[in-house]
Amino acid sequence: MGANYHRLPVEIQNFYLMLSTYLQILSDSQVLPTLDDFAERINQEHQKCLDTPQTSLIHARNAGEWLLHVQAQLSPEHWQVWFNEHFTFSPQTAAMYMQIAKKMPGVNPGVFSSAIDSNPNPSKTLVFPVKPILPDSQPQNLTNEVKTLSPKSPQIEPQNLVPKPTVETRHDTSLSGFEMILTGESPTLKNSPIPEKPEVLESPVTRITINPKESIIDVEVTPINPPEPAPIEPQKPAKKTAELIKLMIPGVVVPKARPRVTSNGTYLPPRYRAWRNRAEVEIYRQISEQNITHKFPLRKAAIVIRLLGNHRTNSDIDNLAGACLDALTLNGAGVLIDDRLSCLPQLSVEFDPDSKQTGVYIEIEPL
Repeated sequence: MGANYHRLPVEIQNFYLMLSTYLQILSDSQVLPTLDDFAERINQEHQKCLDTPQTSLIHARNAGEWLLHVQAQLSPEHWQVWFNEHFTFSPQTAAMYMQIAKKMPGVNPGVFSSAIDSNPNPSKTLVFPVKPILPDSQPQNLTNEVKTLSPKSPQIEPQNLVPKPTVETRHDTSLSGFEMILTGESPTLKNSPIPEKPEVLESPVTRITINPKESIIDVEVTPINPPEPAPIEPQKPAKKTAELIKLMIPGVVVPKARPRVTSNGTYLPPRYRAWRNRAEVEIYRQISEQNITHKFPLRKAAIVIRLLGNHRTNSDIDNLAGACLDALTLNGAGVLIDDRLSCLPQLSVEFDPDSKQTGVYIEIEPL
């Protein structure tokens, strides 16, 4: 065709060019996603969030970002109708996904660096969570921002001592020539009135001898050195208390379960896996809302675990505490680097059955 192209009539050449251009436009054009496509992807991410606890935060963020995108395009009435038609999860779950999508770019990158998207087909995903998209309101260098959040304690300078006035004496050949001069200004002496007839007072350290036959005045003054003031030590700055991290996970804690080994592989029980997924999402949400200056994961910390409300009293306490610790380590939310004895020298577990709220309260003190 290329060799005989120029031999064809002009009309056929023009028709061939128009046809090739039209086919090129059709091949280059891409169909924009519809609301049904967004709903299908959000449902897929919600299901992955329940099935894969290790990467649940990434899937929750993707679902929240698409929910925010659709919510911005629709009115509140159309948004409610569209949500009720396409989703089975509650509006509270959708609000949590959208909250994670808003807060996730602002967290220290070291907190959840172990979470990697496990989707084998990234072409179906609109957002790649390997490198989160930073909003315009957030600075690009998050590490420098975290470093500037820990100000140094100001040094307290010692207070300057008030200089005391020095006394000078002058000798003269007449009585009127003897005077005492204060070199420093004293407001009490400067403003006090001068008496007309000064009284003569005897002092044990000053002896004045007047010879009536001679006009020479012999004055002998024994100086008294003022006691040296005690050195004033600068006040030591108060010891800064460690910043506590407080978390509250509502609901009944599911004890840590042993992995089930089958012919198809090893897996965790669905009930424990669902609780781990919910606990990790709740821990991440609360940490992102707090202004925490610590760098995660923490290498050493003291932890207090309080079980509040109605829990299974026949459960082993080590399994209940183990479930909470697994949700905090790198395999979970990434707050603590590990639950070994070297990383967790202090651990306290308490149970309060009379509490009105059921859940687990976790208090973390970095060491």
